[in-house]
Amino acid sequence: MRKHLKQMDDIRLRILADMVQRNKHGAFVVSFCGAVRRAGTTSITIGVARSFSRATPGKKVLILPFAREGKSVAEMAPNLFGKAAPEAKPANRPTEEGDGEAVVAAKTGPLDDIIHGPDGLDLLPVTGPFEVRRLCEEDPDFWNAVNETYFAVLIDTGLLGSEAMLLASRHVDLNLLVVDGKKMRTAELERLHQRFTAAKIEPDGVILNRRKEYLPRLLRASIE
Repeated sequence: MRKHLKQMDDIRLRILADMVQRNKHGAFVVSFCGAVRRAGTTSITIGVARSFSRATPGKKVLILPFAREGKSVAEMAPNLFGKAAPEAKPANRPTEEGDGEAVVAAKTGPLDDIIHGPDGLDLLPVTGPFEVRRLCEEDPDFWNAVNETYFAVLIDTGLLGSEAMLLASRHVDLNLLVVDGKKMRTAELERLHQRFTAAKIEPDGVILNRRKEYLPRLLRASIE
């Protein structure tokens, strides 16, 4: 457990260093994806979000669960969002005060459906690929509101090459891509480079979790 927390803190510190270097106005948008069959990106997204909430009190972080593989964010973090899972959420309900638990707010604007968890951690339930496409391609009001409200946006996009990952990379102002590469071989890294080139994915920066020394050399043509 302690090793996992240190790993999440290390990723957060690398993201913060990138934030400082770019000095971006508005929310800093980070996408998490994986290059192996079991990406594990949901647990990494949640872990980094918790690390941000501990290290930057008073600043809000939004999780966007675009990935379709594996368990949902609410299932993996029931103490944060489990009591306000999307399937149990009534529409247009007045805001209810809770004792540190997730709160569902009444619909009043582009951030209506967001579930407010403790310590500035928020979650927008995303129910399927059509909603992912709408948020990425057709909802400028949503992104304008996000930029005004949040310090960071962490997008769980699942496996590399998935529709969610490609949509986020092509249509969202993506500042950083974090690739979970704990089990990646050299051949997989080469295929990763080919996917980036073919899809014309151009994030401002890339972090490869753990085996970061391989990625800049392979992806330089894609990200510079």
